Amino acid sequence: MIISMLTLSDIVASIPGWFRRRAKRKAMRAVADDLDRSPDDMLSDIGVSHDEIMCAFRNRRNPNARNREA
Repeated sequence: MIISMLTLSDIVASIPGWFRRRAKRKAMRAVADDLDRSPDDMLSDIGVSHDEIMCAFRNRRNPNARNREA
């Protein structure tokens, strides 16, 4: 098993990174929720649509996907 090869110090060293990634994911979800609740006219002012927000959120591992299509 892979877990048996990890030492306690390896596990403890990885905890801060996990918390950073978790905080980043939570912040990203909060921003996406706020934008998703925004009215269409405000979103059009900043140049995005509800569909683009959802697509970017679902494909968050590739944040530049929208820029590559242009």
